[in-house]
Amino acid sequence: MILSSDFDIGFEIEGIALESDYKKIKEIANGYGMSFLTGDTSIQITPEIEELAEFYYEDRVFKENIIPFEINTKPHDMSPLTILKTMKLFLNLYRARIITNETCALHAHVKLKKDRLNSHSAYHHSAMCVAYLVETKQYQNFQSFEGERMEHIFWSSVDNMMEEYKRTKENVENMISVNQDRRRGLFHSHPMGTLEWRGPRKMFDFNPLAFCNNSLKSFEERIVRYTKFLFSLIPILRNAHNGKGIDKNDSLYWTLYSTRVA
Repeated sequence: MILSSDFDIGFEIEGIALESDYKKIKEIANGYGMSFLTGDTSIQITPEIEELAEFYYEDRVFKENIIPFEINTKPHDMSPLTILKTMKLFLNLYRARIITNETCALHAHVKLKKDRLNSHSAYHHSAMCVAYLVETKQYQNFQSFEGERMEHIFWSSVDNMMEEYKRTKENVENMISVNQDRRRGLFHSHPMGTLEWRGPRKMFDFNPLAFCNNSLKSFEERIVRYTKFLFSLIPILRNAHNGKGIDKNDSLYWTLYSTRVA
């Protein structure tokens, strides 16, 4: 039987910072366990963020540098401590004035700890989990959070997920190659073998500390609920690996489940 503690989880966190806040954000990410940090050309700097970067000195207008970036964390073993540690990471990033907008996303990567990255077993298991989410329709639980869309028409759509599911079903023996370099959906079998959840976004939109220099308890409380929402995926993936919560039939999920690597 697969337990929640048999998984590990890592994150890609896309964000924006003023240069004066960027160093602190890097320190916070390193404290959590950062694999690497890179620039991100897909992130768009909106007019309100441009305005935020402006400041006056002796009747002259100056503009601080704006840095779009992506934090890639190391994988963490799934445990209550990891949930609390991740909650603290997000709260600390908020207090360091990280900003997000519609072009920023927060991707979660989940796999079994025993599966090596880039292995056939890891990819097989991630494809099985995508099939489970599709066939049970439990992906619908992750399309929104507190009334806000947790998907994007180009980068994390249900349609693209369904296309991936269809390609995998028609090409089980070559499912890795047929899904290479295709547009990724809400849930996706990443080539390195993780289940990638690409939908989460809007965690730090209009960060009140960045825009108003004022912390809001309600904003912090939402971050706590958001973190719990992210980790609510794990019990569903546990059921997928244990063949629970789904009727047996001639489906892609059961084909992959019956040929999974124990």
